[in-house]
Amino acid sequence: MNGKGDGSTASLDWAGYNESGQGDIASYRIYVEGVSFSSLEGLTAKGTVAAGHFTYTVQNLTKGATYWFAVVAVDGAGNVGALAAPLSAVITDTIPPADVTNLRVTSFETRLVFTWTLSANTKGDLAGYKVYFNNATEALTLPSTQNSFEQTGLNAATGLPLPGDRL
Repeated sequence: MNGKGDGSTASLDWAGYNESGQGDIASYRIYVEGVSFSSLEGLTAKGTVAAGHFTYTVQNLTKGATYWFAVVAVDGAGNVGALAAPLSAVITDTIPPADVTNLRVTSFETRLVFTWTLSANTKGDLAGYKVYFNNATEALTLPSTQNSFEQTGLNAATGLPLPGDRL
């Protein structure tokens, strides 16, 4: 089971299950709950997978929440056990946002102005931007709607002589 991804899905995989050694399995029921459980009484399966298939993706989950998942075999007559041994996972967003594009820098005597096209933010979860300037170890955090940064108080630029220039 993997709860890491876009922060709203969990991927279940029971490929190591010996289906042929268990008899007449017809399908699998997928149970997903926000609290731990062992009894299936009163629970509704969130999905069904046909025999011979060993993966299922649960969608529309809440990022940061803990869920309990169980996959239960159903035989050809529709029989299913009354108990399950669920596994838990915290749903985690591990996919970074899209990069900014069109980064440009305009220089002035004692300041630099950086501008960019905002990230596409296709998942709608962009928290903001981090700007590191001059080898800083701590970032300045900007809101997700800001597309510029101005660094002021810089020393005025000086020209370096080029080879062949007269001094």
